[in-house]
Amino acid sequence: MRRLFLLPLLLGACAPVLLGVDPQRLPDPQDWDPKPAPLEWWYASGWAEPYAFHFAFFKAYAPPSFRILGLPGSLFGAFHAAHLALTDLRTGERLFLEVADQDLLAPRGRAEVGPY
Repeated sequence: MRRLFLLPLLLGACAPVLLGVDPQRLPDPQDWDPKPAPLEWWYASGWAEPYAFHFAFFKAYAPPSFRILGLPGSLFGAFHAAHLALTDLRTGERLFLEVADQDLLAPRGRAEVGPY
């Protein structure tokens, strides 16, 4: 029973610290630039009556030391994907689109429409 009492304290100690948001402080445009990282993503959420939206762009590539079937991972280039979710706030209807360049033989950086 004593262990169950300590569990909420332990879980509470693991909670992240909430940060305040200053609506007057605009995002730094430099934050949207690609960085030399193996995995990056950019996203935004918002609404414009009568729609709510969320979009995300992903870029991933193997680190230089990573090998795929004995070949350098950089040979395969970066993988790109994009997601778009759109909700009609009047009807609740949702639309989700996804594109990715998963085909190893496709030109790198050109995403093709994936399955719906």
